[in-house]
Amino acid sequence: MGHARLVRGQTLAGHEALLRHQRQQLRRDRRVRPPREGQRSDGGRAERQPRLPALCRPDRPLCRGAVAPDLLLPDRPRRPRHRTLPPRRRAAMIKIISLLRRNPALTPEQFRTYWRETHVPLVRSLLPGLRHYEGCFPVDGALDGYDADAIVELAFDDRETMEREMNSPAFLCEERVRSSAYLLDLNSVRNILVETEDALKL
Repeated sequence: MGHARLVRGQTLAGHEALLRHQRQQLRRDRRVRPPREGQRSDGGRAERQPRLPALCRPDRPLCRGAVAPDLLLPDRPRRPRHRTLPPRRRAAMIKIISLLRRNPALTPEQFRTYWRETHVPLVRSLLPGLRHYEGCFPVDGALDGYDADAIVELAFDDRETMEREMNSPAFLCEERVRSSAYLLDLNSVRNILVETEDALKL
C-alpha cells in the first residue's frame, strides 16, 4: 500500500497506526520556513504599525483635540458662548419736577383720581416724546411743610425736545388748559428743571 511495507504477521489496524506515526514524524522533521515580514516566528502576527508615526510619540501624549500637532492645523480660538458686556450707560434726560397744589374745590382723593384717570391720558396723548411721567403723592401729610399736594415728574431725551413739545399747539390746546385749571391751583405751581443720571447704570 503506497510506499509503506506490510510486515508479515502485522494486522491492517497495526499497519494504519504505523502510517500515522510515519506522517507525524515527517511533520516534525520538515524544514521550518523563515517568518514573513510582519510575522513573528511563533506563528502570531506582529502588531500593526500606525500609519502616522507622530501619533505614537512618547513625548506627546494622546489627548482629545491635540492628537498630532505636527499634522493638524492650529485650532481657531473659540469664542465664549455668552459674552459679558459692560452695562450700557443710559444717557442723561431732562426732567421737569413740579410741586403742585390741588384745586381747593377738590378733596385729596378726588384730586388723585382725576389726575390718574383723566389728566394723565390726555397729557400722554399730547406729548409723544415723553419718556417718563410719574406722580408722587404724600403719605400721612409728608408734604405739609412744602405747601404741595403732589410732585409730578415729566422727562424728555433732551431740552430741545422738551421745549418743542411743551410749547406746541397740541399741548397748549384748550382741552389740556381746562383740565389743568380744574385740577390745580395754577398760581401756586412751582417747576424745577433738572438733568438726571441713573445711579444704577453708572
